[in-house]
Amino acid sequence: MESKVSPGLTDRGTRPSIRPVRSRGAATPAACTGAGGVARLDFDVSDGATEGDPIIGNDSFSPWEDRSRPPRRRVTEAAILSTRDQSRADLAQWTCPHGEHAGNGCVTCYYATADVDQALPLWDVAAWFTTERPIPIRALQDVHRHDRALMLTQPSTPLVYLLSAQVRAALAVEAVAGVVGFLVQNRHIVDAFTVTEIRAAHS
Repeated sequence: MESKVSPGLTDRGTRPSIRPVRSRGAATPAACTGAGGVARLDFDVSDGATEGDPIIGNDSFSPWEDRSRPPRRRVTEAAILSTRDQSRADLAQWTCPHGEHAGNGCVTCYYATADVDQALPLWDVAAWFTTERPIPIRALQDVHRHDRALMLTQPSTPLVYLLSAQVRAALAVEAVAGVVGFLVQNRHIVDAFTVTEIRAAHS
């Protein structure tokens, strides 16, 4: 492609309009870059735009090496816990290496996630739970002072709370058990709770 520019006004007394020209052949990196590797846009100039019309171009440019990278897959594991018995497969999936169900929390997993290999997946963990009595506002505000990006919030439903955090762990069950283990370890925040839903995701 080459740039064609007609200087000055056209026969109709208007300034030329500029529009991108598509390559007739297959696009290659060489066709998109000029000397020194600088990105180049080729334009065609034609009549039809009045003076003062804005020039609109697409300045989005993705490096060719980025296009070759495969998209990162989001991994999500979740479970809704209820009073009914879980299947053996569900129990096995959500039982941590220390024999504790993730919904009940595991203090050992909680401490294990404090100092782990940074190469392990970083999980976004969420656990919804109910309590018999409201958690004091001061306790809700103090949770964020802990590490691991812990947050304890209360949705609109009374006595329903959401505990969320980011932790590194090899498996989703270890991540969830460790986060819920925070509640077990800190009984001064909530003395009794029932986890109703758990979720862990990483990419």
